[in-house]
Amino acid sequence: MSADRFSIPTLDGRTVLRGQVDWPDPWPRGAGRLPLLLIVPGGGFMDRDGQLGDSGSERDLVFRDLAAAATAAGIAALRWDSRGISCSGLTMPVCAGSATAEEGMQHFIDHCIDEPIRGGVTPENLLSDIEQVAGHAAHHPQIDPDRVVVWAHSEGTMNAARLVQAGRLVARGLVLVAPVIESPRASQWWLDVGRVVAAVMAWDADGDGRVSDADVRAGHPADVLFQMLGTPLEELLPDGDHWTAETLRARLDRRHADLASATLAADDAAPFAFPAVAGMPSPVYASFRWRKQWFRDDLPVIDLLTDFPGRIGFHFGAIDCQNPVARQVHLLAEKMPAFRRAPTWVVHPDRGHTLRAHHPLLGPLDREARDRLVQDVLAMLA
Repeated sequence: MSADRFSIPTLDGRTVLRGQVDWPDPWPRGAGRLPLLLIVPGGGFMDRDGQLGDSGSERDLVFRDLAAAATAAGIAALRWDSRGISCSGLTMPVCAGSATAEEGMQHFIDHCIDEPIRGGVTPENLLSDIEQVAGHAAHHPQIDPDRVVVWAHSEGTMNAARLVQAGRLVARGLVLVAPVIESPRASQWWLDVGRVVAAVMAWDADGDGRVSDADVRAGHPADVLFQMLGTPLEELLPDGDHWTAETLRARLDRRHADLASATLAADDAAPFAFPAVAGMPSPVYASFRWRKQWFRDDLPVIDLLTDFPGRIGFHFGAIDCQNPVARQVHLLAEKMPAFRRAPTWVVHPDRGHTLRAHHPLLGPLDREARDRLVQDVLAMLA
């Protein structure tokens, strides 16, 4: 891909947004100004390449891979480094001589993350950053501002929805992958409570509604979710002989309530970092103002999209451990009559949060799923 690179000062003056517009090569014959795919990242330390996979290949750079597929179809693609992020684990300087995972993570923090800038990330400046890069594209002489499709992932779908509802992001269509449909508060409850109960109770081998100490010890080592999260076995062992769904939920609800209270009591401007896992360094992620929205915002994100006049395509992974398909599709179906223009949705079988086959969270994008996303974009532009 050929590319135009840009640097834009943020509206708050704290940093600079760097990114690029990727072009089809060769330029489509007779194309004039090109349609654009605006790639909106989700949560995490996302640079313009979007490292969301662990396959060890360049396709782990999901945004770069998607941009390549879009430009091959004659569509320009815009992607940028989230504020305070300059590289990823695959694109950072070589970590010469590091012997441990902990040293590798520290190398990533040192070279790719500006922690003082990350500590100032808020819901508001995340939205203004998206609005700024979209405005940059809209004024580009080789981009057709009337043919913009937004592709957003995970938390990015919530940010795109907020901008669309406020009239600050204009697009012909929205392609929303692993979307947040529920409210931020309901989504956080699922992460802290709902999915843990579901995963642990799946170890009930005899179907009697009870998960014993032995069941937990047998199920924990092979569970992909808890291994990814770094959840120690001891946190899941039952208080007595066994768990039921009710007793486990009660314990986790108490823990969730304590976490919410501590979060909401913190200073908005204080830097927030997720708890360290297994001794790994945990960099500053955002401000507590960003964190608090997940414990107090009760507005379903889907309600922000019902007046959107363009086309919306939702893409769910059937085994997504972050935004579970059954909860999301149920609420989407309930809200369908309220839409100005009925959206479409696809449930990708046996794919997870990043639409990779057989994995609940990580990428790279399955090629078939990626090509389906591009086809959605082309249909919206037609």
